[in-house]
Amino acid sequence: MSTREALLDPDAIETGKVLPFSVYAADGRLLLAQGQIVESERMCELLRTTGVSCSRTGNPQDAANALKEEEERNCPILRLSRAYAQTARRSMSGLHMAPSDSQEGYTTWVIGMHQRKSLILSHPVRPDKSLVPVLDGEQWVFRTFHATSVFRFTATVLKVSFEPFPHLHIDMPRLVDQRSVRKSPRAAMALVSEIKTATRKERCLVVDLSAQGARVATPNHLILAKGDKAQIELKLRVGEREYKLALDASVASTYGASDAQHPLASFYGLSFENLSDRDLLVLHGCVYERLASELDSLWQALSIQT
Repeated sequence: MSTREALLDPDAIETGKVLPFSVYAADGRLLLAQGQIVESERMCELLRTTGVSCSRTGNPQDAANALKEEEERNCPILRLSRAYAQTARRSMSGLHMAPSDSQEGYTTWVIGMHQRKSLILSHPVRPDKSLVPVLDGEQWVFRTFHATSVFRFTATVLKVSFEPFPHLHIDMPRLVDQRSVRKSPRAAMALVSEIKTATRKERCLVVDLSAQGARVATPNHLILAKGDKAQIELKLRVGEREYKLALDASVASTYGASDAQHPLASFYGLSFENLSDRDLLVLHGCVYERLASELDSLWQALSIQT
């Protein structure tokens, strides 16, 4: 057998030196793979105190697989994609609710309708998962975005319920303000892709997409400036077929590390350039198919009779 497991020898772990074995935590997680450099005293101490077992491998492929496993676990783009996947799937039925236009808002989801007189919403929660205080009779401002427009309405909370799970009943909006904010429809995504600049190629995450451009997240060690040229490589599914695209783009906007929960990812707005007819049609097909799916799921939720 090429891999030998043993109890960890803390004295064999030294700062600034190559790790002679792979170190594992008590739950089996790989903390650092064999062949990696222990870069800091803090890392050294972490391995010594958290690691409980180690293994040596004489198979280079096993070592390479361990390194790849660690990279996949620590990649900020993959962590971001896992966090954004659920949001992207439920984007259309999501509402932003706030006590007023100037106060902090929270996300809620449309989960049904009662006798066509009220909407049933999930109870909003804070980032720490605690429930936002909401009282019967309060008025809240609601916003949502779809395709090219922002929608805003004010509604009264008719009832706050906690069984079988926390949820709200609000009266059906009678007046909805609509404001067009984009020329081209844009769909929420959580699509892991690759971005290539003149000097390097990095994994990136497409978080929204239109036929004219996209908003992407990259590891924050890749620094882009407005006007920089890049190429983004992605796979899009339209109907039952998958298409590979390599799209030339320029950086139109820089947002930096704008998601506080994912400080290792930087966000950029890209504008596509020199699109072929094929690429343009694939982009349009993907975006409209995603928007139609989101809209269909919302109408299904609103058609529930309770």
